[in-house]
Amino acid sequence: MRRGIIKADEHHDATREFHPSYRLLKKFADAFRPDFVVDLGDILDLEYISTFNKADLKKLSAHDFVDDFDLVNREYDWWLERTARFYQIQGNHDERTERAAASAPMFSSLLNYARVFDYAGRGISYTRLVDPPLKIGKLNLIHGWYTVKYHAFKTLMALGGNVAYGHMHEFQTYSHTFPVTGQEIQAWCIACLNDVNPEWKKGCPTGWQNGFAVVDMVDSGDFNLYPINIIGGKFYFEGREYALAEAVDTIAAKE
Repeated sequence: MRRGIIKADEHHDATREFHPSYRLLKKFADAFRPDFVVDLGDILDLEYISTFNKADLKKLSAHDFVDDFDLVNREYDWWLERTARFYQIQGNHDERTERAAASAPMFSSLLNYARVFDYAGRGISYTRLVDPPLKIGKLNLIHGWYTVKYHAFKTLMALGGNVAYGHMHEFQTYSHTFPVTGQEIQAWCIACLNDVNPEWKKGCPTGWQNGFAVVDMVDSGDFNLYPINIIGGKFYFEGREYALAEAVDTIAAKE
């Protein structure tokens, strides 16, 4: 049996500390030692090349591609010391580098994820948004196609097979059984590992959640997927509590 971790939407930014939920996942990974890891995309936020911030010179001056890329390179090194196989899916925020390169083609090689992160040399499988879904066993994996209310239902019906995705920063699932064949399929949206109330939302509640998923998969490709909710800076898995001491202390102080 192979055991894996599925994570999504870290939205890393070299000017900010890692979100506590991401640091907690790393603590779990140290103990769990997954056989494979899938990142569903938006590993970087790249707000400074967002069309929403093109006139915000303060944001532009505070950021640097080199710092962001160095941060992610260090994180890849960390994860590759703890897993035999790493899969990276491009997110819509990650795709911003391709759009930036299209408007400034002289920088295209400097903004190419496959090049700056050396996916081939590292043995990392990279799936772009325009590529067919990544498939591991009987599980399809994408960044996320829809932003409607019932996105798990829509994604499952469009793909017609088991699928896990991120993009929406929340847990949602939908299952379907074909009555004639008895085939059962299911879709899972995996929560995020970043701030659930970011500054750019201007105080508007999001309903986002922190978390990740664990997968157990056998040689036939059959699997079970376990969503892990991180609530109050902690979660439970296989009878053990995982927590960041500082996160728990902060919550206790508020109470």
